Amino acid sequence: MLLRDKICYFPHVTKRVFFQLYYHGEKISVNVHIQNNSNKAVKKIKVSVRQFADICLFSTAQYKCTVAEIESE
Repeated sequence: MLLRDKICYFPHVTKRVFFQLYYHGEKISVNVHIQNNSNKAVKKIKVSVRQFADICLFSTAQYKCTVAEIESE
């Protein structure tokens, strides 16, 4: 049996953020839906919010920083 013939079951994660743009100090609501088709249990989930900014000076660069993070227990 080839590897491509094996069926791999990974948890499928769907997220939904209500707005595309948030301002400093504003609360961020996120819905996370996990569909687990594997035989293993999902034990921990970590959700993080990353801020991306394009900086254009002499050359274009992208700045990214984690601004919020939560992990299940």
